[in-house]
Amino acid sequence: GRSQMAAGFLRHLAGDRVDVRSAGSAPRDSVNPVAVAAMAELGIDITAAIPARLADEDVRASDYVITMGCGDACPFIPGRTYLEWVLDDPAGQPLDVVRPIRDDIRARVEALVADIDATNIERLVRDVDVIVDGSDNFATRYLVNDACYRQRKPLVAAAILRFDGQISTYKAFQGTGHPCLRCLFPQAPSEDAVPSCAGGSCSPSACSRSTGWASTSPSLASTATSCARRSPARAA
Repeated sequence: GRSQMAAGFLRHLAGDRVDVRSAGSAPRDSVNPVAVAAMAELGIDITAAIPARLADEDVRASDYVITMGCGDACPFIPGRTYLEWVLDDPAGQPLDVVRPIRDDIRARVEALVADIDATNIERLVRDVDVIVDGSDNFATRYLVNDACYRQRKPLVAAAILRFDGQISTYKAFQGTGHPCLRCLFPQAPSEDAVPSCAGGSCSPSACSRSTGWASTSPSLASTATSCARRSPARAA
């Protein structure tokens, strides 16, 4: 019932912005009726959900893979963002026990939906002085880079892989002699050429926000406009 509740919340909160797939390593025959009842209390109907077995194709078609205790049974595909959600299992539990699990899932999904994407990047950048980007995919990096150029904000980008790291500061809005990320990487490398945090045995960037600073985490699919005065380009 956990994955079905998460999928229900994600569809409810994100709408057609996100393509949601729910599957498990050991799916049951039907959705937990208590989970269905708990979601119905919030006006979300998951009765049509059908438990399915997780396949490699599901992971290949996804940007985010959220696991809930499947361990080594879950396929690993490089270039995807993996999140492990530690949640109590609602199976066999009464409604008053399932409600807190449901609310925990909702809070996690709300945080995921609020993650940086093309619909809120301008607002996130507008209210800060310096943007610190520690994301692990080029779609997000391009998105942040473009917004910083448009709003004339310094961008500090950092990356780490095992024991190696690098940090760069971009101020492309200052003109000649100040390149942006797209100037250095006009096209994103292939997924296989750039390990993600999940595949590179490194710690994902700490995601926080305080006055004057913004920190970004891996994002959902996005469309960005080039900061190098090119025509609109698609980042995926």
